[in-house]
Amino acid sequence: MSWQQSFYTGMLLLVAASPCALAIGTPAAVLSGIAQAARNGVLIKGGVYLENMGTIKVMAFDKTGTLTEGRFSVTEILPMNGSTAEELLAIAAAVEQQSSHPVAAAVVEAAMEKQLSLPRAGNLENVAGKGVMSMIDRRPVLVGSIKLFQDTDWYSLDKDLEDTISRLEAEGKTTMAVSHDGKFLGILALADTPRPGIHQILDKLRELGIQKLVMLTGDNQKVAEQIARQVGVTDVNADLLPEDKLLAINKLKDAYG
Repeated sequence: MSWQQSFYTGMLLLVAASPCALAIGTPAAVLSGIAQAARNGVLIKGGVYLENMGTIKVMAFDKTGTLTEGRFSVTEILPMNGSTAEELLAIAAAVEQQSSHPVAAAVVEAAMEKQLSLPRAGNLENVAGKGVMSMIDRRPVLVGSIKLFQDTDWYSLDKDLEDTISRLEAEGKTTMAVSHDGKFLGILALADTPRPGIHQILDKLRELGIQKLVMLTGDNQKVAEQIARQVGVTDVNADLLPEDKLLAINKLKDAYG
């Protein structure tokens, strides 16, 4: 008999001779799969989710810390309007040291490496998906993306500032504008790097039958597309707030569920 015929005959014998053992074998295999996945850092909620993986058509990934290392580094410090690089970095770090965001950690680390003395900042106010606000010397400090300033009434954006941010973002860098008392101090550019081997992993998922690999990120479209080209996703959803990511996933469910 061929291998296929032998296997089929063997399965017939097992089902006829010991159906209970065969039925018990299924949940045992599922539990073993969940345990093995956990040992490799993959958490699966239960057996039904493991079994559903055989029918998946689309996978969505958060960018920072999933497709990328999640460890940013400050690549450029661009002071403006008469400020110095040290002043720009110190003001930003004084505010960001109260935040747990990976971008904030990179700014604080850069200031520590330069052994800068940081001024005392007031309480931190987080503006979801845009940046942070605080007070230094009783004067407001804003640190964040250009959206933060576009949505703040008392700021008018400078064309040079906008052009510089566009250039940096076209290079795939994350940008943070910094202002103190209504005056722009300058721009910080940061970079994150793809996880090693991530492109090969995503290629393997496509070989297994996944039709779309979608990246969800709060970064702007230019930065997102730059990272997307490096990691090999098929679709990009950028400029998302946390609640927007849930909406994006629900839309994917409706389209491919």
